[in-house]
Amino acid sequence: MFKRVASLLFAVIMVFSMSASVFASEQKFSEDSAALELKSIEAAYDDIKEQIVEDYQSLYQLDHFTYDYDARVEQETKYYDINIYVDMALTRHPSDSPFVKGMEKALHESTDELEAASIQKEIDAYVSEIEELYYNIPYRSTFTYTVLLNDTAGLASRGSTPPYQIYYRTDAVDNVVLTETENLSEVENATESFANGYNSAIESVPAVAGANRLLAASFTYNKIAARDWAYANWNATPEFPSSAVDGTDCANFVSKALNNGGVPQDKTGKWYQASTWGGWPGDHWFRTGYNGINGVVIYMVNKGYFAKQSSVSKVGAGSIMYWNAESHVALVTYGDGVKIMYTQHGASQTKDTVYKSENASFYTPTSSIL
Repeated sequence: MFKRVASLLFAVIMVFSMSASVFASEQKFSEDSAALELKSIEAAYDDIKEQIVEDYQSLYQLDHFTYDYDARVEQETKYYDINIYVDMALTRHPSDSPFVKGMEKALHESTDELEAASIQKEIDAYVSEIEELYYNIPYRSTFTYTVLLNDTAGLASRGSTPPYQIYYRTDAVDNVVLTETENLSEVENATESFANGYNSAIESVPAVAGANRLLAASFTYNKIAARDWAYANWNATPEFPSSAVDGTDCANFVSKALNNGGVPQDKTGKWYQASTWGGWPGDHWFRTGYNGINGVVIYMVNKGYFAKQSSVSKVGAGSIMYWNAESHVALVTYGDGVKIMYTQHGASQTKDTVYKSENASFYTPTSSIL
């Protein structure tokens, strides 16, 4: 009897010992896997940082790089969303930009005194704004990337840093859009920028500019006030969705910024904010315009307050960024003629995210002051 009890006790001890060994092995595997994942994230960050420096160092002073990341799982695939932050100060004087050189070409070709004076005024205003707001002034900039580790299940057994794929990430309303880095557009296309400057100078002549500029003369839009409101409220609690109103807060956020920049609310035109938090605002106020019927972009264009801008060199703070393939808008909070950054509510709340690959259009104010 004693031998049977002893045998059973020995068997139990062996089972516990084997279980403990398996647990320790699994724990060690998990720790090794986590360490290798972290090593991969750090390596990917180093690669991204190196690319940012290579892309921007000829135009900007870059300082104080930092980053953070979050893991997310979609359809059993694990992604690591990396946000990289860096202080960027424009070091090329705006008068040396290809955009301004294009404007100057139009000026030199002009044979009409009034036309030349108008072009010169446009050049002076453009250079003065970029110089005052951005030249040699550091702005904390956010680059959004996503890293996909290949074969994450076999990390611990590989014994080396696994390969990874890097994508530029756009946090849209209902989904995350990933763009392969080799498909990103170059930081500045000098030929295109020069041509845009030339065309912009010609279009600045009053006889060609059209009547939209006059439609906005009943008030003054202060685009820097709109930007500053967005800066002050980018991380505030979103008003929508609420118990009364479905949808995200993106258009409401942009409308509030524009209103704080001086665009008057319009009850008759249905561009007005809710009278109570989370209540019903006007249709144009909290929709983007993606439905083609109502929204902040449609309202601003129809009123003549904003116009679609084809040249990114003319997109500055206080402009509207409109996603072409989904219902989303953001406020442009930085635009130095080369780099555009936007601040948004919606799927995520971000400040001064660098525009690189988003399928978007821009709308600039037709009348504004600094």
